[in-house]
Amino acid sequence: SWNPTRHEQRDGRVDRFGQPSAEVRVVTYYGADNRIDSLVLDVLLRKHQAIRSRLGISVPVPGDPNTVVQALVSGLFDPGSRLGDEAQLAFEGLDDEERQILERWDRAAERERRSRTVFAQEGIRAAEVDREIRAVNDAVGPPDSVRRFVIDTVRAVGGVVTGDDPLRISLTEAPEAVRDAAGGAVELSFDLTGAVDQRRLIRSDPFVGDLAAYVMDAALDRLPDSPGPASWSHPD
Repeated sequence: SWNPTRHEQRDGRVDRFGQPSAEVRVVTYYGADNRIDSLVLDVLLRKHQAIRSRLGISVPVPGDPNTVVQALVSGLFDPGSRLGDEAQLAFEGLDDEERQILERWDRAAERERRSRTVFAQEGIRAAEVDREIRAVNDAVGPPDSVRRFVIDTVRAVGGVVTGDDPLRISLTEAPEAVRDAAGGAVELSFDLTGAVDQRRLIRSDPFVGDLAAYVMDAALDRLPDSPGPASWSHPD
């Protein structure tokens, strides 16, 4: 793609929760003997990278991005064009329209630089942020706590759990509210890189939330014959 923003979006798709690889190699392919590819690479992609290296952030092409490519390609095929085999970041060989487009990009980058200078968060200390994150993580608990909670709760309400990962659960004898919360799922996995046909459980999964709500409701239920976790003693 000639659009620098598209490249960043594609890079971002591999840097997300559940990515199994610690490092993902990104390669840009372009035709070395194709003047259009070379022009787009030099004038757009490399300029985008230069701005990002200078500011530490990306600044999109201002206005309609299609206008930029149309102007560059038109200049490339114009018999009177002064474009050489490689357009430089200084815009040598570009006509007035192309130069104006790219100069607007420079002005947008400069405005962003000034904005970040004015609103720079110099008062934030990395050590303080790290302490807050650690405190939140300690309060939430480790990922394995979700697994223990689901297994213990399903068994406490009369369900059957077998297997390691994925877990196979049977809720035939469980209360209707728990069966509805499971949504018919019989295989549950806590491995985010597992098979796509398995239901992968994380803390924010609706089933986990519904189980937690059921436990809270059952704990407040005063009926002595309630089948909920109110009468359940943890094996530990």
